[in-house]
Amino acid sequence: MITDEDIDQIGARPLTTGDWFKVVGIMAIYRELKGTIPMPGQKAQKRFLLLSLYADANVGDFILAIIFLYQLAKFFLPSHPQYDFHWRQKAILAAIRTSNVFQSQKRIVYAGGHTKTSSERMRGYAAKREGIKHREVSVPINTAVTAANPATGRATSSPTLHFFSGPWLAGEPGNDDDKDGHGRGDGPIIVYAHGGGYVEPIAPSAHVALARSMAKACGARQVIFVAYALCPEAQYPSQLVQIVESLRHLLEQENIPPGDLVLAGDSAGAHMMASLLAHIAAPAPYVPPLRPSGQFLAVVLLSPWFTWTDAASLGTSACDFLEGPHTANLVRVLRPRVEDVWCEIVAAPNAHEVWARVFGVEGSGEKPLVKRLLVTASDSEIMHRDARVFAVEYAGATSVSVGAGDSETQFARVRSETRVFAVGRRETHVQPGLDEAVRYYGGGTWRALQAFMSSLRD
Repeated sequence: MITDEDIDQIGARPLTTGDWFKVVGIMAIYRELKGTIPMPGQKAQKRFLLLSLYADANVGDFILAIIFLYQLAKFFLPSHPQYDFHWRQKAILAAIRTSNVFQSQKRIVYAGGHTKTSSERMRGYAAKREGIKHREVSVPINTAVTAANPATGRATSSPTLHFFSGPWLAGEPGNDDDKDGHGRGDGPIIVYAHGGGYVEPIAPSAHVALARSMAKACGARQVIFVAYALCPEAQYPSQLVQIVESLRHLLEQENIPPGDLVLAGDSAGAHMMASLLAHIAAPAPYVPPLRPSGQFLAVVLLSPWFTWTDAASLGTSACDFLEGPHTANLVRVLRPRVEDVWCEIVAAPNAHEVWARVFGVEGSGEKPLVKRLLVTASDSEIMHRDARVFAVEYAGATSVSVGAGDSETQFARVRSETRVFAVGRRETHVQPGLDEAVRYYGGGTWRALQAFMSSLRD
């Protein structure tokens, strides 16, 4: 049962006018259907809100069902911009919007400490699937040369690398039970950092499935997932330190050449990978420099989260489940240093100079750190602006608009470009990950991702 302590943790913020209307409206509907229920006081109303958030009782299940059906119904209105989406895409977006009905910074903090870790989820996933060769390595952090976290004063904890290989990688995208793989491929190695706002652990149904389909497309011989520390336990720059030391381990201890690596991530994970590249070009003071011996094969950034300073101003979008105020809450939990280019990827004072070094743009005199680049975003997601600035203005990528109904000719452009910014029409944040979660393989950015990854076979 939900305790008063839980209420104090999650419900500490005052109820807004919108919350009051939601509570009264939901209670009114419930009263009509289930009989007369007296309107509760504020403490009881907060308990009622928590029931709706965590489905702690049948009442909570009922409320969540009402909200879900309401959210789902909106997608079937001809006026909705995502009216022509597949029903599976509509269903998962409605589910996410339902879970987002009541968001607060306190809820974020609470949820961060009451979920399974990424490593626990990865172990559980590997144990239930046949054909996976799973190995995990705890990467040591040398505290003698690594600065303590300036936000907490504590040393950075060790990240864990989960190595997935074997026949499982050769299965069809989304088919977790496929046993027909004939061994591992001879292609590249994908290093994947999951998203989740730096507060949520990996979601195997989306993140692992997505990385697996990427591996299938390029014939990868291995996928390595980075299990990093989450907020509120670890604030910035802990994640930067962990991703740098993870790559150092792969290069120096696992002896993997940079040219074999595809560095990939979505949302916050994409931010981590960009932070890593910025550190290589302009070392941060928090962790020793890293000097790869050559170019990385490719970098893939899916709906990168690059907006920090003015996150609250991002607003909302009818096509996106993210909202500016919620994103601002995540920023406050992370406690970033927005003057750092390793954090504020696009808007930092020296961002243009650093990315000129990373991508070797004309006039910089630098050799690019990466051979190929793919950045994806929806034209309707709230983080589109900074993703476009990064990809087009800083990296010099070619912008390609993609949609579910496009011909193969459009995706051939994605395959042929060295650096490409694939823009999904009327999609949402990290649409390919959501598509993988519901096993829908026809979305615009999902197809663009497959096209790009398949080109790495060449």
